Amino acid sequence: MMIINDEFLSLENEAMMMLIKSDKENYSILQEQYKNATVSERRFSGSGFFTEYHVSNEIPRIEQKEKGPLRSVYGRISGLKIGVGFLLYLSDGLIDTLECHEYDSIGFPVEITDYELSYSSSILE
Repeated sequence: MMIINDEFLSLENEAMMMLIKSDKENYSILQEQYKNATVSERRFSGSGFFTEYHVSNEIPRIEQKEKGPLRSVYGRISGLKIGVGFLLYLSDGLIDTLECHEYDSIGFPVEITDYELSYSSSILE
């Protein structure tokens, strides 16, 4: 079981904000969705976590046009040598699920004590 501490919540929030900012075309709508979203469930897989969000149908949606998940954020977390990646899935134009997965294959840390996030190099081009 993972410990939901301030560092975990900070990591989750910072990753979400960075993923949302990476979609320049839909930034303002996704930001409004995230501001109004509530966490409906958190699941830990042993190699990461999934955070599911509920967004009211009254909040504006983006046009998806077969859009895959946003995937521009990577991180280093204490206890992992290689790091983690983040994916933000959308459903029907609304924020749906944040996925964090580790690349080390050693298991996700039980507690996050320190982390650093960055964009993939392709987002900067």
